[in-house]
Formats: sequence, structure tokens, C-alpha cells
Amino acid sequence: EGKKGLILRIDNYINNVDVTKRAIRSFCDGVGDWNPLYRDEEYAKQSPYKGIIAPPFFVYSILPAAPQFGFTGLGGFNARNELHFYKPIRPGTHIEPSSQFKDFEIKEGKRGKMVFEYFEQRYVDEEGDLVCLYNQMNIRVERVAMRKSKEEEVKKEKKGPQLPHPWTDEELEKIEQEILAEE
Repeated sequence: EGKKGLILRIDNYINNVDVTKRAIRSFCDGVGDWNPLYRDEEYAKQSPYKGIIAPPFFVYSILPAAPQFGFTGLGGFNARNELHFYKPIRPGTHIEPSSQFKDFEIKEGKRGKMVFEYFEQRYVDEEGDLVCLYNQMNIRVERVAMRKSKEEEVKKEKKGPQLPHPWTDEELEKIEQEILAEE
């Protein structure tokens, strides 16, 4: 209850707060985004943006996700990310991110109690404009109950746990060709 509204310390989590063309290009290289709007100065000048901008998800390179704090006996996972983009990020922009633990609620599930946690991250430029609002929801579950439930599931299966699909070289090649053909 006392953590509601807590502003989280993010100093060890932030990068790229001073946006550069190189940082944008490196991000795009890392995620495989070849859109010339993010890379080609001449192309970008002809766009409605009149210059290079960062892809929307560049905010993940500034502050990826809300810093987590632990709860004894609970394991967690990210369940939902909702991002609202209000203004393009341009080279030369300074972004000031912040992260806040907004709220939580406890629910009863098939595998015991679950804690739903809600975080809000804000990315604000040097003009004070909100560039992106990022709402994140994590779900935490009781580790003991989760383990027991999983063990019971495995016992019920006659064959035991199934292996992932064994991809053939032909299937992987077809998938790769489909990806490379995307525009």
C-alpha cells in the first residue's frame, strides 16, 4: 500500500536521453528497421517531418521498462504495454524520462493469488512536451502455487510435456524469405 505513487529511481536504467542520429541508426540496426525516414537525410527532408526522426519505439532505448522491486514469494511477468505517442523525437532533442509505480490490485486466479501492478512512464522533451506516455502492467503470482499447478498439469498429460515444434531447414528458409520480402 505504501508504494502507491512511488517515483522510481531510474538513473541506472536510462540511455540515449540526448538523441543523436547515430543513436537512432544504431537502434534501427538493432531492431532491423530499414525505414529511410529514420536513416536517410534526403528522404526524410521530403517527408511531412522535414527531417530524420526516431522510430516510436526508440523510447525503449531511453528507458526500456519500469524498474522492478521484488516481493517475497512472488514471481512476475510483463502482461501489457500501452504506449501513446504525441510528438516525434528528433536528433538534438533531450528527453527526460520518469517512472512511477501507480497502483496495484490483488485478484484470485486459478493458480492462487495474483498481484496486478501498474506503472507509468513519461518521456518529456526539453520544451516540457509529453512525447510518449507508457503504461505497463505486470502480474505477480505465488511461486509455490504456480509450481504446484504446473506439476499437476504435467502429471495429467499422458505423454509429458511436449517439445517445441522441430523446425526443418526448409521451413526456416521459407520464414526468412517472407520476412525479407516485407516492406
